[in-house]
Amino acid sequence: VGHAPFTTDACTLWPDGDWGACCVEHDIAYWCGGSAEARAAADERFRQCVEARTDAVFAAVSWFGVRVGGVAWLPTAWRWGYGWDWLD
Repeated sequence: VGHAPFTTDACTLWPDGDWGACCVEHDIAYWCGGSAEARAAADERFRQCVEARTDAVFAAVSWFGVRVGGVAWLPTAWRWGYGWDWLD
């Protein structure tokens, strides 16, 4: 059981734009993982960051995507806690 090196592809399955830095910051949080509260906080920081660079609608759609697609129990490369072995 170990921690994998940090990786990012910026905005996974989403267009990169002026909000790319928001995606990388969000990836750092997702790589680290942690509690459900920490994930919710990371997702809210992501939404706020994207909204500051785009608009509320785009930010809400982006937030919804990470909430649905980033759950820890999916064996994806972008899941919550992806820096750890799956289901540690």
